Amino acid sequence: MREKFHHLTLGRQTRLLAVALVTGAAATVALLLAGSQHGAGGSAAVQGALYSPGGEAGEVSLAKVEQYWQTRLTYPTGRFNQRWVTGAAKQAQRIKSGIPKGHYKAWRGTRSVTGSHGAQSLKALAAARPLGPQPQVSTGCQAPCFTFGLVSGRVSAIAFDPAHTSVAYLAQDGGGIWKTTNCCTPFTTWTVTTDGASVSTTTTDDVTVDPNNSNVVYAATGDISFGSFAFGSAGVLKSTDAGNSWQTLGANVFTPAYPAATGGTYPQYQAVSKVRVDPNNSKNVVVGTKTGLFFSYDAGVNWAGPCLTNGFPSQRQDITDLILRDDGSTTSIYAAVGARGYGTFVQQNLGKNGANGVYRLGAVPAGGCPAVGSWTALTNGWPTGTASGVACNPPIVPDTTTLCAATANKLGRIEMAIAPSDP
Repeated sequence: MREKFHHLTLGRQTRLLAVALVTGAAATVALLLAGSQHGAGGSAAVQGALYSPGGEAGEVSLAKVEQYWQTRLTYPTGRFNQRWVTGAAKQAQRIKSGIPKGHYKAWRGTRSVTGSHGAQSLKALAAARPLGPQPQVSTGCQAPCFTFGLVSGRVSAIAFDPAHTSVAYLAQDGGGIWKTTNCCTPFTTWTVTTDGASVSTTTTDDVTVDPNNSNVVYAATGDISFGSFAFGSAGVLKSTDAGNSWQTLGANVFTPAYPAATGGTYPQYQAVSKVRVDPNNSKNVVVGTKTGLFFSYDAGVNWAGPCLTNGFPSQRQDITDLILRDDGSTTSIYAAVGARGYGTFVQQNLGKNGANGVYRLGAVPAGGCPAVGSWTALTNGWPTGTASGVACNPPIVPDTTTLCAATANKLGRIEMAIAPSDP
């Protein structure tokens, strides 16, 4: 697998940089599937498998893993409803919080302090600060695990406030949305904004600031990762007060379920990969998902989709990047479809990459899904097979060197960027 860079020249001398992972052979599958040495017996192996479920011999079945966590998350009733958490949070907000007045008991020879406002404790709390995203030590973790020393999770995206250059937002794959107001130096500090009860998931793939109103921030939930087990979506998050509070949009539209691959035995999960706001009309919001694009014309209240950029519905439609370009009085859309190009035993249809490519739409429609025929595939300068509908789809077998057919699509994941100096 290698990276290939393409410079596309678009209308009005637009310079668009797209990065595509080109799948030339299925040999990489062996790298992903080889090397597992989990044993079949022993409590350590069983306990480890519960935290890192897989589909290999000797590992605990996915059904047992789900039962394990279901019991722990719903004890003692076996039932859970997000409304209970939201309701409890509202009750908690009605209770005044602070340092209790009174006498603080001495501890092991230290002097006791009597104060009407607990001044000493307030001083200690004032010195505490959130550390923000940072690596953690993996060495010494519970086996089976990798001992790589200091490691960190994925940072999926970062967005800057166009009106306040010291403000930025960070989307973390498993840690939600973080905000800084003193960006960007080695001393920049971050504060998490999505730990409240109103946010049902902290898996975020993208974050963007409304170019017309910097108080409005959107975040995409779910995980577009093509690994074995990816986090599911819980909708689109929206803040109208610069990240102080969040509401969930489209919870019933962007549901976690994703149609399982033919012959697959594991559940698949939907993900919202990208979210963008029309620079000419903030009511228009477009998001990318594993199943194509969705359009909203009322700032996220209602959604139309999934909308396809191509005529290949049998192929994967993973939107791996999305650009809404300001053309003055109109807004054009560039969407990248970028399925991985070879499957796994868990996500078996990842080899259906026939639709992979970059597509352009001349203007945001007035409503609904744009017609498939209104999209243009930008194939000039790209490898043979781009946006052809012919998938590479090598067999899911370790240690194989099966090549893609000459006419097959050889592209993998694609990401894009527009030059600010020449939009």
